[in-house]
Amino acid sequence: MGCCFQMERKCDFIPLLRGCQFPAENLIKWNGETYCEFHLPLEAKVKWDLGKIDGFNAKIKNFFTAADNRVIDLSGVIFPGFVEFEKTHFPDVSFQGATFSGEANFQGASFSGNAIFFRASFGRHASFEGASFRRLVGFGGAIFSRHARFQGASFSEEASFKGASFRNIAIFYGASFSYYVSFKGATFNDKADFSGMNNDGTDSFSFSAFDDAKFSGGADFSNRTFNKATSFKDATFAVAPKFHNCVLHPDTTFPEQSAFQDTTSPHAADAYRTLKQAMAGIHAHHRQQMFYALEMKSRRSQPETPWMEKLLSRLYEETTDYGQNLLRPLGWLMLLGYGFWLGYFMVNHDHPGAAIGFSVAQVVRPFAVWGGVEPNSFAATLLSQSPGIVLTLATLQSILSSALIILFLLAVRRRFKLQ
Repeated sequence: MGCCFQMERKCDFIPLLRGCQFPAENLIKWNGETYCEFHLPLEAKVKWDLGKIDGFNAKIKNFFTAADNRVIDLSGVIFPGFVEFEKTHFPDVSFQGATFSGEANFQGASFSGNAIFFRASFGRHASFEGASFRRLVGFGGAIFSRHARFQGASFSEEASFKGASFRNIAIFYGASFSYYVSFKGATFNDKADFSGMNNDGTDSFSFSAFDDAKFSGGADFSNRTFNKATSFKDATFAVAPKFHNCVLHPDTTFPEQSAFQDTTSPHAADAYRTLKQAMAGIHAHHRQQMFYALEMKSRRSQPETPWMEKLLSRLYEETTDYGQNLLRPLGWLMLLGYGFWLGYFMVNHDHPGAAIGFSVAQVVRPFAVWGGVEPNSFAATLLSQSPGIVLTLATLQSILSSALIILFLLAVRRRFKLQ
């Protein structure tokens, strides 16, 4: 009886077995099951000394030689300590479901075939600095518990990090993506650095998808050129993302305003200003308005912003959501009309209908009360009863109503203005 290891290998482009791929030698009993030393659970390896770990890694290297450039299947292997694959050449290789309990060093490694790391788990730092991936790459569902370093790595064909979990810093600084790359549903618990090394536009993304990704730390995409369609649909950003010195493709999708949760950090206003300008550059007018609103809210939270600017910013947000909401100023107009009607009704309880008409008149004919009123009219009756109160209320209503109408018209103009 051989190793009990079984795994459903989800890989269409590398033919893999379901069971253990290693010879049935040196089998070990553990918790009533039989394992080869490669699939032996980590709990059974925790007391291995450095010499035994080195011997284990040497056997893995020998397995490479035996593969003779055929598919290297290391699916489900439990690596008990530090793993050294620096500058190693890999043909088609699968680390699907593998566990790296120590640091994993793939710096400068060359993957000439397909590289599969589906559901792999990296317990400590994982370094792929300067690695070259020439065929399909799959890190879907992988877990990076510590730093994940991909700076300077190159991805020549499709790369998938769908559903990957980056629980510490993720560094893709200067990495090149020549074809489609997906981070759909990926989670970034700390800083995610996708910035480019150069500021000349040479560090680029091709087709890229960050749909449903969750950025809990800072996300930096500065100095990048997005040459193809890019999607951040339904992504969330707990910290204002940086896109400084970026060139965005016209087919770029961002989530709704609520997905950008940061309006208090010191850099937030600058980050949203950059995105506002980028949206103007690709004529994405609605998103330009959204980032303008986020910029204004972020400025308001900063201690150095003058109090008058903060007050006006708050009023602008409450009345029109910085020009994004067409109905809000109309709603405020109706609410004010009702409030002032109550004031006129308190002066004269006998004619509630006439009080409504007088309130509407201050909206459609502002300040008319100062131009004289017809004798025996309801307006004349109000003025005769409490001239100071009525003139004050009517003037205030005219001012506020005119301001709301102007804000409504400006919002309409901003919404439908041809860029």
